[in-house]
Parts: sequence; structure tokens; C-alpha cells
Amino acid sequence: RGEETSDQKLEARVRSSLGHATSHPRAIQVRAENGRITLEGNILANEQSAVLSAVRSVTGVREVDDRLRTHDNPGNIPDLQGGSERRWEGSELAQ
Repeated sequence: RGEETSDQKLEARVRSSLGHATSHPRAIQVRAENGRITLEGNILANEQSAVLSAVRSVTGVREVDDRLRTHDNPGNIPDLQGGSERRWEGSELAQ
């Protein structure tokens, strides 16, 4: 509708998309400011591309500042223990 999306609503939309793109969505902190999304936290390296694609596809996102710390495996990083299998496929969000 041409309206600006509030930062709070945009953060919620991005957090929702993370649940489909990574097995550890709670390990990622999301901050929105005027359409710019900042992502911080730990992520498995093989999920980073899917997360960035998912976030960029969220309505209202204009720019993504990727400050994620990538890891090849969970190792002894508490944020990356457990989790669920990611469900995101780029084509699903496009439909």
C-alpha cells in the first residue's frame, strides 16, 4: 500500500522467516531500522545463504547488514546445540 512498515513489525516478519531458514532461529538477533535489517549471532555456515535470501525476501526489507558469525559445525557453541531441521526452500517463499 506504499506505507512504511514499522521497525517492530519488520523485525517480527524477519524473525518469522528465520524459523523457516535455519535450524537455530533463536541464535540470531534481529534489529530493524527504516528497512535496514541487522543480523547478529551464530549460524551454521551451510545455512547462511538461505537465511540471507529469506530475510531479503521479506516485504519491507531494503538492506541486510550481515554480522553473523559462521561455524562449520555446532561444536561447543550453546546457541547451535539442538535445534530443528530447516524447512526453507527459496521457491516455497516465492509462491
